[in-house]
Amino acid sequence: MHSIHIALFNGLMAPAGTPREVLERLRDGVAKAVAVTERRNRFLEQGVELVGSSSTKEFAAFLRKQVEKLALFARQALR
Repeated sequence: MHSIHIALFNGLMAPAGTPREVLERLRDGVAKAVAVTERRNRFLEQGVELVGSSSTKEFAAFLRKQVEKLALFARQALR
């Protein structure tokens, strides 16, 4: 049996066509929220690392990578 590392994550998404300014404002708000040291420490104590994507493209790339990993794992598990 192969091993796999799966990261659990939460992310904010918006409908297609959402104005870029709105997406950037949301991203900036999340980045500020996860940068608060006290908040980060409280989550780390529970084993949760807060990470904010630097761009919508970075988060989209992360999501694609996760889907590819899980699809590969599923194909291997079904053999």
